[in-house]
Amino acid sequence: MRQAGKRNLPMLLVCQSDQHGDEISAQAQAFGFPGVIVDRDDAVAIYRVATEAITHARRGSGPTLIECRPWPLSGHIEGGRQAARYPILKMEEYLSSKGLFDKKFKSTVMAGFRRELDEAAHND
Repeated sequence: MRQAGKRNLPMLLVCQSDQHGDEISAQAQAFGFPGVIVDRDDAVAIYRVATEAITHARRGSGPTLIECRPWPLSGHIEGGRQAARYPILKMEEYLSSKGLFDKKFKSTVMAGFRRELDEAAHND
């Protein structure tokens, strides 16, 4: 990270962290480049931040570190974090809100997966 910041390298650094104390992203900032924390269970947020970081690097603006961490939720949810329990549903909701996903499409995709799995199981 020190060399990436010092040389202003066009890099995207990504790490997963379960730390609740010091953030790895703070280390990136200490080396002179952005460190962004993102919810590790939110594919849309990770994609958005990664896209911005790639654009940043391509502009010649240097590296970016993306720290993927568990995101604290307000309120108690039995069995753990809601996002960790339902990341696929979260993505389905997002895609549905954009008109890119519906129950018919899901059924078609699931049927295709089942066929592929059955064929693979019978070919062994």
